[in-house]
Amino acid sequence: MKKFGLALLAGLMTANLAVASQLTSPIQNVEVSSIDSNKLSIQNHSSETVKIDIYGKELSLSPSSGVSFHCEGYSYLELLLTDLIHDYFEVQCGSQVIINESFKLENTEA
Repeated sequence: MKKFGLALLAGLMTANLAVASQLTSPIQNVEVSSIDSNKLSIQNHSSETVKIDIYGKELSLSPSSGVSFHCEGYSYLELLLTDLIHDYFEVQCGSQVIINESFKLENTEA
């Protein structure tokens, strides 16, 4: 019984590590971290104007700006950087997305 409890505990710890590892962005120079909030925080530290689509609502972030997005009814949100050739990535509500200084929109369609 004790071995079963240890195996169950190890399995739960692995599941928690998998959730924590999902706080990554597939887009270079975009960082995601967990925060204690019911809002999604997005900060644009780059020199680019970044357009993000969240379920049809387009947000335009000027350089050195930020926005909070209320997560009412959602546990996760899909973020689409509309000027990049990329599908989307998903973040938990209560996350902070930071578009850092090195971010460039060089992967745009011609």
